[in-house]
Parts: sequence; C-alpha cells; structure tokens
Amino acid sequence: MAEPGYGRDDNQEQDTPIPRASPSRPRKPILLPPLSFPSESFVFSAGSVLFRTHPDTGVLQVCVIHNTKRNAWILPKGRKDQNESMDVTAVRETFEETGFPCELYPCRMETRAPAPGVNVNWKVVLEAKESLEPFYVTVRQMGDKTLKMIWWYLTWLKGNNAEKVPGVHTPSEAGYVSQFVDTEKAIELLEGTNFAEIVERAVDLVKSSLEDIPSSSESESGTLEVLDDI
Repeated sequence: MAEPGYGRDDNQEQDTPIPRASPSRPRKPILLPPLSFPSESFVFSAGSVLFRTHPDTGVLQVCVIHNTKRNAWILPKGRKDQNESMDVTAVRETFEETGFPCELYPCRMETRAPAPGVNVNWKVVLEAKESLEPFYVTVRQMGDKTLKMIWWYLTWLKGNNAEKVPGVHTPSEAGYVSQFVDTEKAIELLEGTNFAEIVERAVDLVKSSLEDIPSSSESESGTLEVLDDI
C-alpha cells in the first residue's frame, strides 16, 4: 500500500543520487545521538526484493516496479497495518504493489541476533542459516521530523511460476507496472537510488544461497555460527 502524506519524501528518496557502499568504498560509520519518538511520530514500513528464476533460461531475476506517474523505478514497500508483524507486511505489500503472489525466502546471512535462549555479546557477528529475518534496514527522518524505518526482506515468487493477479493495487498505486528483469538490469534501472544498493545486497545473498548445498547437519533453520567478534 502506498503511503499517503509521504509522497514527496519518497520521490526524493527515489530521484536523488545516493553514494552506495561497496567492498572498495565501505559506508562510513554514522554515530547517531540517542533519539526517542512517541507512537504518532514514527512510521514502520516493510518491503522486499522479489526473486524468481526465468522459466525458460533459469536466469535469476528481480521484480521491479515502474511508477509511471513519476517515471521512477522502485521496489515494493509500504506501512505496516495495526497489529501486523513486519514479515507479513513485507509479503502483503509486495503482493499488493506487484500483483505477484510470493513468500519469504530463507537465506544464509550475517546477523547480530542470537539464537533463541543463547546469550551472545551484541558485538559478535553471527551467521544464520535459512534466516527469514530482514536483510536490510532503511532509516530516515521525514520532512515533518517523523522517523521512518523500512525493513527489507527477501521474497520468492510462489512456485516460481505464479501468475500476476490483476486488480490488487490500491487507488494510490495506480500507474504501478511491475515486471521481472535480470538482476543486472534491475540494478541498472534503480541506479541513483538506495534501492540499487538494497538489490545488490539481496542478489549477493540469494546467489550465495543457491550455490550453497548444506549438509544434513546444517539444514536446521536458525542455526548460527560465529563469524566475527568486533
């Protein structure tokens, strides 16, 4: 669902070139002061990078949305509903804005989150196998000083062959046209926005997971390995 009241900021996010992190150009750490916001002054949103493999070629693809009203390429995202979990929001918003039925994609990724019941120092970087957690977070302050946080998940087209469902857009999403394109093309279309950085990270994670053939001892969801203690 689109986010009424935040269109100008969202457009600014999409159209303004943003320096992106890379192995050769890591993002500089930002030290944020302690901030607190009451419930009416923050917005939680969730979105996803939706994948499939091409039915004929088997090439990995990403679903991108062309907002024809703004002539901007975007990823599906939107605000969570009341009493809705963030992962449910991500799947719902992805379906509403793209029309493609999807589900969360379990993936191996680095995390600071410990396994249930395990006490680990927060500085320890772990590796979670088959994680369904968000792989990226966007935090920004809106024009009215409202804090907005977007949680990004990995999703996959149901059955890798689900048909697009027409008529699921809300009125505010009129003009959204979604399509699957090869991963390199998706990054090219999103160049100059922070969506490109998000897709690059998602592609790296999914390609790694597709190449990974876990042993039976590694197949349990949520298993963690210590990667680094900083």
